[in-house]
Amino acid sequence: MKTTTLFFAIIAMAAMISCTSGNRNTGAQQAACQATEKTCASERQRPDWLSGVAPDMHTSEMVLDFFGTYEGVLPSASGMGIVTILTLNEDRTFEMSRTYLRGDGGEEFVYEGNYTIEFGEIVVLDLGNGNEMFFDLREGSLALLDNQMNRIESAPFQPRYLLMMIDSGITWHD
Repeated sequence: MKTTTLFFAIIAMAAMISCTSGNRNTGAQQAACQATEKTCASERQRPDWLSGVAPDMHTSEMVLDFFGTYEGVLPSASGMGIVTILTLNEDRTFEMSRTYLRGDGGEEFVYEGNYTIEFGEIVVLDLGNGNEMFFDLREGSLALLDNQMNRIESAPFQPRYLLMMIDSGITWHD
């Protein structure tokens, strides 16, 4: 009887340790999660502004209709801004055009690729060549995050980091 109890206690401890060991996924686990469109545990550090677990385990990814097209003018270090149009598709692909506004016209860059949702709240665009862009998923908008997935909170500029949804991508049929 003691042996059986000890055996089950060891199995239970091993299961608890494996579930809490850093919350990391292997490449195969991450690929399986992306293939099934599940949100998986991230290999990244959770940003401080994402405090703990979402209430009732409801994340923005679960409760918002975020597929569609977003548009806005993001700040630029040089020039008048960057007109950004981003479309998030249901198949976890995106298209984005960014036009840098300058006095002599603008220069446009177009990106296409895949995106993931980290922590149920952060859209991660894979721009290729190891480059990524991060957005906070909000109702009707996306807020640009910095390279460490932190919110940009400098007061006079905060509203300028938003892309507003202009098309939900939902097709209504009669």
